[in-house]
Amino acid sequence: MAGSGKTSGSTGAAIITGQTTWGPHPLEQLFERTFRTKGLVHLALRHRSVSKGENNCRLQYVGDAVWDVAADLFWIRHCLAPEQAGPGKANTVSNKALSIMAVELGISELLEVGLSLGGCIDETVKKLQGMANKGSSFCQPENISSMKLFADEFEAVVGALFIDAGLDLAPVEAFFEKRVVPMLTKQLPQYAFQ
Repeated sequence: MAGSGKTSGSTGAAIITGQTTWGPHPLEQLFERTFRTKGLVHLALRHRSVSKGENNCRLQYVGDAVWDVAADLFWIRHCLAPEQAGPGKANTVSNKALSIMAVELGISELLEVGLSLGGCIDETVKKLQGMANKGSSFCQPENISSMKLFADEFEAVVGALFIDAGLDLAPVEAFFEKRVVPMLTKQLPQYAFQ
């Protein structure tokens, strides 16, 4: 275990199968949903530094697009003024915003990374926690190259949720409303949500 994420050596194949006998996975608890395909949960948390073949890159690609749509729909539906939708969306899809969400929701603690990345995890988590505790705006400019790791992980988890739900956006929207909106309310008090 290095930092908040898990490091992996040669035991990766067992993780992908998702064969567990102990309670729900922490992501299932976060999403309040039982995944039909347990392997997706584990794959979403597996960084490419662990395995070039079986990793979260494809899920991250899907999750990026799905999160973009969920953010669009939320801001269009909930802004009192239409001109707030664009800037508001930027506060929910930037790498910095996704990284902070991954840390605040505990997703970052579940990421499985290769040994070469283990050392940077602690530093990045501490920085993001400090930003969240200070009420740092999600879109304030920062050097976020190391934070992209958590942004990609967040998107991969969203991609896994979407695919497991049979390409249904409703569980992603429900997650947005229940888990992300409270963070937005704290981080962005200038926005009025209906």
